[in-house]
Amino acid sequence: PTAAPTSEPTATPEPTATPTPEPTPEPTSRPTPTPDTQATLFASITPTPTIAPTGTPDPDVTPTPEPTPSPTPTAEPTATPEPTIDPALIPPLREVGDVMVWHTTNGRWYHSRSVCGSMSNAHRYTLSSSVRDGLTACPYCKPISEEVLKIENAVYVSADQHWHINFECESIAGEWTLSSLDEARQDPSLRPCDACGALYYADGMPNRSVLVVPATQAPVTSITSLSNGDALVYVSDRSACYHRAASCPGAAGVTLTPTHLSEALLDGKTRCPTCNPPEPMLDEES
Repeated sequence: PTAAPTSEPTATPEPTATPTPEPTPEPTSRPTPTPDTQATLFASITPTPTIAPTGTPDPDVTPTPEPTPSPTPTAEPTATPEPTIDPALIPPLREVGDVMVWHTTNGRWYHSRSVCGSMSNAHRYTLSSSVRDGLTACPYCKPISEEVLKIENAVYVSADQHWHINFECESIAGEWTLSSLDEARQDPSLRPCDACGALYYADGMPNRSVLVVPATQAPVTSITSLSNGDALVYVSDRSACYHRAASCPGAAGVTLTPTHLSEALLDGKTRCPTCNPPEPMLDEES
């Protein structure tokens, strides 16, 4: 008999060793940079700007200059000529020596009125002639003093705060006092009177040696020669000027009536410097 085969014994596998896990490294803290380190780090990451090379100008090419803008000319303002008048038409200052006083032929005093005390048969004389004849001011009625004869260029100040060149000006109501022309002109509370022509002395004594034709007032030959000849203005026979309104500070006490500008100019009136009425304008077709 054949012997049965014997089976080979199976080898027992060797146990596999379990790998030991490697320890996880602890995170290392980043050191805080010092100021020097920060500057070095910033310089290392900041790009250095590249300067473009400047080209050498071509000597054969002439650069075209930029045009300089011309300044816009400023028009000079045209001065408005001052109105003037023929010096022959300006009334003269009335001398204070022409003031009238009263006295008798054999009296020793001159008086402010025809009746004073027991005086009778008195007549009117000028102050200058009375003083020249040796008379003095009455101590009772107190007329104008002979000292006023020493005032140079005397004017007459009325109660309405106007000064006049004539003591007989019709716009004077009541009594008046004396002042020199310069003092009256410099007093801001006083105004020159238009009725007697004191307006012509507002800038001082007028120059009577030269005849000046008004620059702003062309000759008017008819009422149709002005473009604004129908403009309404106000005049008076007692006033040398025409005015803007029926009342003007320069014509106090004067009654002004309306008229057209052309008519006023034909009558020889000039513009009032106080109220500034319309200026005459010539018609271009005239």
